[in-house]
Amino acid sequence: MNLKELTEACQYAIAEVSDAFFPPEVWRGFLNAAQNEFARKTGCIERISQGRTAPGRRVYPLDPDFFHINLVRCGDRVLKPIASYDMEARAEERGHPTHFHVNSGRLFLWPTPTIQEPLVVWYNASPEDMVQDEDEPEIPRVYHHVLVPGACYRALRADKDYVGAARFEAEWKEELYEAYTAMQMQEGENPIVRDVYGW
Repeated sequence: MNLKELTEACQYAIAEVSDAFFPPEVWRGFLNAAQNEFARKTGCIERISQGRTAPGRRVYPLDPDFFHINLVRCGDRVLKPIASYDMEARAEERGHPTHFHVNSGRLFLWPTPTIQEPLVVWYNASPEDMVQDEDEPEIPRVYHHVLVPGACYRALRADKDYVGAARFEAEWKEELYEAYTAMQMQEGENPIVRDVYGW
């Protein structure tokens, strides 16, 4: 389903419980918010960011859409997470990185690299917003319809129709739970992976 089709489906769905009308640009905001929550709760969007370490540089910016790091590889090594206290206690150490820490949208490597090596980060990401009528949600297609109750409960809550909102919110939460469960059991579509190169 594209943005236009989802918008029409939302307006049709709330017509059963409310006479409220929302213009397409308002529905777009509610649908994008629902898609973002769906992606965060299910982890269905995974991206790869690739770059290289630089000698003497231990801090690297992460892509702005990341919200959870799944794996960091430096050279041929998979790095382990490290607490900021442990990293800072030995901040002066240099060598081949074995650990990483994430803080404020930045990736910290420990020890500080002494050579240039490939650096690859796998992470769960927020979806790109839908803008044009023909734009489709970035979540797997099998779950596009799930965004309708997610947007409808937000719309009715904004309109202070809390009874109608509660009805759609219950449906939304059930759909989220079922999607999360299905993905954990590796049913349906695989996570969407897109390469992002360079820092």
